[in-house]
Amino acid sequence: MRKVLPFIIVLILAVAAYGWFFVYNKPHKDIAKSKTDFTFLATELSLKFETEAKKTNSKLNEKVLSIEGTIHSISNQDTLCFITLKGSKNYVISSELTKDECTSLRKLKTGDRVKLKGLYVGYFEADEDFEMIGDIKLKKTTISK
Repeated sequence: MRKVLPFIIVLILAVAAYGWFFVYNKPHKDIAKSKTDFTFLATELSLKFETEAKKTNSKLNEKVLSIEGTIHSISNQDTLCFITLKGSKNYVISSELTKDECTSLRKLKTGDRVKLKGLYVGYFEADEDFEMIGDIKLKKTTISK
């Protein structure tokens, strides 16, 4: 038993080091240079969430999306910038822009057509009882040319 114990301790430390170095410490994904996994119109994506939200969520989780739609609103909060695209009756698409893209917002206004590329991170389901509209979330978003 005493001969096996040091081996087990070394094995546990090796697995912990691997987990920290390769999983926890992995580099951030550069969305602007990443390949787009899925391309949607804002209304099309919203309708997918209306009909089969859980299936669509699991399919798109942590994927790079390219979405084209009409700007519903533009907002700034401290150093963060957001664009919300009109979706369907029950959903909108909210995108947190990268810091570099915040300067591009000056050229845009509500009602403009825009194409966004961002990392899908989840959604909030629409709730008709409370009259809450659903929200499809993107982060690290860039404005595509």
